[in-house]
Amino acid sequence: MRRLLSPEGAAVLLAVCAAFAFGAIVKVASADHFHSNCVGHGFVHGSDLTDGHFHSRVDPIACGDGSVRCSLYVFSSEIKTVYAGGSGVSCNLYVKDYGNYGPECAGKSFNHYIRYSGGGQFDGHTHNAHNNCS
Repeated sequence: MRRLLSPEGAAVLLAVCAAFAFGAIVKVASADHFHSNCVGHGFVHGSDLTDGHFHSRVDPIACGDGSVRCSLYVFSSEIKTVYAGGSGVSCNLYVKDYGNYGPECAGKSFNHYIRYSGGGQFDGHTHNAHNNCS
């Protein structure tokens, strides 16, 4: 029987596959802007990407009881963090409620959702502005 790959070739192929899989995981863990993983969450812009109006938000939980976290950062300095728990909870931090920070491109949102029972949760991860400059 003829071998298709040498042991070295198999090791290289395995390393390439692992690197690709790791890259996909990293992309999910440091997602840009806003997405949904059972619960919509992320960095929310206003109508203008340069007006300094933005939020860190986790939409109301629709897939089970749990706890959520919203953290708002500007230039990697924490502005505010809030936690909430229960059924249908959400969190929303609006930067202007805490002062005049900016520019918007330096804003970041860190969010997580831990479900009390069952699946559907996501680990905490950062969302950046579309025009990230930090």
